[in-house]
Amino acid sequence: MKVPYRGRVGINADDGIKLFFCALMDNKPVHLLSTVRSTLYSVSRTVYNKVTGAWRTQNFQFPSIIKWYNKGMGGTDLFDQFLSYYRPKVKTVAWPVRIFTHFISAAVANAFIIYKDVIQPPSSYTLLDLQKNSFNY
Repeated sequence: MKVPYRGRVGINADDGIKLFFCALMDNKPVHLLSTVRSTLYSVSRTVYNKVTGAWRTQNFQFPSIIKWYNKGMGGTDLFDQFLSYYRPKVKTVAWPVRIFTHFISAAVANAFIIYKDVIQPPSSYTLLDLQKNSFNY
């Protein structure tokens, strides 16, 4: 089986239900399903050639939906990152308690993202500082 090369792109459309499927090979395969029609744009990347051991610049074709996706994912990735820092240490089998603590953690992480965006505190101010100041523990 031949491994697909980096930069290979496939776009399929089903105009009956207005869905567009996009598949491309970057470092790993990437698949997206969208309601937005995607066009191709050229991206210049520096890549390493394992055979010659040299770096070179190569142009790749990427669907425009990838750019839109990456632009909008910053907040989601940041939220997941902050949520993973301080998991609540609640050991219980009761699922309502676990869901409640997850929602509290999510609210604090979102509040920290908004706080950093609006107030712009010193860079040393962390999520743990916000939790300590908010809950006095």
